[in-house]
Amino acid sequence: MLIFVSIAAIVQGAFVGAVAIYLITKTRAFVARAIRTDALVVDALARVSRDHQQAMSATTYRPVVEFTGETGQTQCVEISLGMSHPSWSQGDTISILYAPDDPKNARLDTFIGVWFSCLACTFISVWSIVGGLVTWLFFLT
Repeated sequence: MLIFVSIAAIVQGAFVGAVAIYLITKTRAFVARAIRTDALVVDALARVSRDHQQAMSATTYRPVVEFTGETGQTQCVEISLGMSHPSWSQGDTISILYAPDDPKNARLDTFIGVWFSCLACTFISVWSIVGGLVTWLFFLT
């Protein structure tokens, strides 16, 4: 039974690793073409996630920002990365990166704002592969 768990962990790690490589490639392409600009925080949208089994909830806040794009049009965008304790508030100016061909595709101009999904997938991939290999090597030999 333990061999199936270790194989499943290795396969899962390989799959998530492929997703990480895809995300890294897409993020590098985004950063290469993105335009850096300052944006005004006009709102903070609260997102509540609930864990019904443990009767807990967590609230994250996503900034809604306005900025003027390359074409001179004002864009209003919700940044997808939420934070439980944001360093910004309504009325603040923050730095963002946005795709010139798709101004709605904007991210916070921070390391985490740009690379979070890549880091998360890479961590899960490595953790799964190492866990599967350790299980295989130490418990099955």
